Amino acid sequence: MLSHVLLINDRPGSLEVLDLFLTTHGFRVTAARSEREALLRAFEAPPDVVLTEVAGRDGAELAHKLRALPGLERTPIVALARGVSESDPRPAPAADEEGAFDEVLVRPSSGARIREALRRWVRRRRRISA
Repeated sequence: MLSHVLLINDRPGSLEVLDLFLTTHGFRVTAARSEREALLRAFEAPPDVVLTEVAGRDGAELAHKLRALPGLERTPIVALARGVSESDPRPAPAADEEGAFDEVLVRPSSGARIREALRRWVRRRRRISA
C-alpha cells in the first residue's frame, strides 16, 4: 500500500518538484496550494503524513486546524523551514514556536532526508494505529 502524503506549498514550482520526487519514490501525493485547499483535501482523503513548507505562526495554525479534523488527530506533520543562517543549519526558532510539528527539516534538505523522515513517521503512525 502506498503511503499517502498531503503536500502543502504555496509556491507552484516547489510544489511540482516535491510532488514529482515523492511520487517517484513510491508515495501517493495529494497537493494543496493553500490552507483552505489543504483542509479540504485532508477532510476528503485523510493522509498518512503531512509535509508542509508553511512554518512559523501560519504553519502552527494550519497544523492545529488539520489535527482538529476527524481522523487526523495523530497524523504526523513535517515542516520544511529556513535555517537560522547559512552557517547554522538548525531550524529558525520561529519555525516551530508552538510545537505544532512532529519534525522540522531545514531547507534545503536532501530528497533522501525528506523521504526517510516521511517513511519514519508513517511507520510510527501505523504502529500506533495497529
